[in-house]
Amino acid sequence: MPIKYTKAFRWSARIFFLIVSILLIMAGPLPVWMLKIFQPTAGFIREFILLPTWMAKLIPALSPLSFLSSLEAHQGGRLTVLWILPPAILAAAAIFKGRFFCRWICPLGTVYSAACTKNFKNHVFKKKLSGYLFWGIIFSSAIGSPLFLLLDPLSTFSRINLVFSGSLTLASVIPGIVFPIFLIAGIIQPLSWCSHFCPLGHMVDLIHKTDVRYSERFRGERREIMTALLFSIPLAMFVKKNPLVKDEGYPLLPPGAGNKNTFSSLCTRCYACVNVCPTKILAVGFPDNADVGRWFEPEMNAYRGTCQESCNNCTQVCPTGAIKKLSFEEKHNTQLGVAQVTKSKCIAWKDGEYCMVCDEFCPYKAIDIDSSESGLARPVVNPEICRGCGICQNACPVRKNGAAIVVHGVKEQKRIRK
Repeated sequence: MPIKYTKAFRWSARIFFLIVSILLIMAGPLPVWMLKIFQPTAGFIREFILLPTWMAKLIPALSPLSFLSSLEAHQGGRLTVLWILPPAILAAAAIFKGRFFCRWICPLGTVYSAACTKNFKNHVFKKKLSGYLFWGIIFSSAIGSPLFLLLDPLSTFSRINLVFSGSLTLASVIPGIVFPIFLIAGIIQPLSWCSHFCPLGHMVDLIHKTDVRYSERFRGERREIMTALLFSIPLAMFVKKNPLVKDEGYPLLPPGAGNKNTFSSLCTRCYACVNVCPTKILAVGFPDNADVGRWFEPEMNAYRGTCQESCNNCTQVCPTGAIKKLSFEEKHNTQLGVAQVTKSKCIAWKDGEYCMVCDEFCPYKAIDIDSSESGLARPVVNPEICRGCGICQNACPVRKNGAAIVVHGVKEQKRIRK
């Protein structure tokens, strides 16, 4: 086949896979601005489903790099065949076809390539760092604090949907800034990301070197391996237990996340869970009082939305098992956090005026009543029943300096006894 036809066929395939990838990361309910296109008359169609929600995890789940980075941190029950299969397929393709995935399928590679109009001429980036980044991810993941995993290209592509799903926050801009930086850099030095920085691309190259022995293969990697070993493990340990930062309290994590240490070790910041959250209670946070390892994690923010009883979207889309899959019944009976009333802010406690909005909105009947001497009802949270859904905080009429009732995370998410 002539070269021009081969190039045309390749670009046709790349555009096709790019469109499919965009549809997949947007799986689930369409954002409000798109609903308006399909719903010119209010109340005509309440929710338009493009693809099943669970499909949102397929793109980030393809990465064998994410698979390896979270393998060490996996605990019983979270390692499943469906989680192993996608990266295994990509790895198998790499053995026989090398960077076939990068050149034909990778959506991020397609976007970067589209910005290139010429072959390599400018060499702003002279040294390849992809090997150092790859081994840094592997070694730091072994101690449960994966560094540089934000650079996984498939997770990076998944973050693009934050813009379209209406979930973009100031904190989410930082992990997402990798994309525009290298999009611009690609104009100066074409494919600079793919050739010099992509850790997944480096992994694919290692897998494909079937013409040499393993000993010879890794002998060429000695500099990258030793450098990553010397720097990534101490840095990862510092990040995991930063003595300069006092980690106060527990974050309000998505349902099925378990505890903060396991979640931090497994989360790749692909934000598939954030993208499919219908109420937008899940958002990218930047807890300045927490270890660096928790930065840019998805956390629940009850000021933004509520965790609905009838929704388990986020538990269906996690590609690494950071969020355990939960049925509706399991989700309904899982304690994510516990609400706490601040009496100095509460209208009923502080001002002696009737206000039981939190009780009226609580779907779990977790608000008890403490009567004053005059018989005025005042809210008290029952920590044995409270699920931490955030509905009370979201509905609280007090807004100056924060709500009068706020949900705090728990050390370990647990099942509520009926």
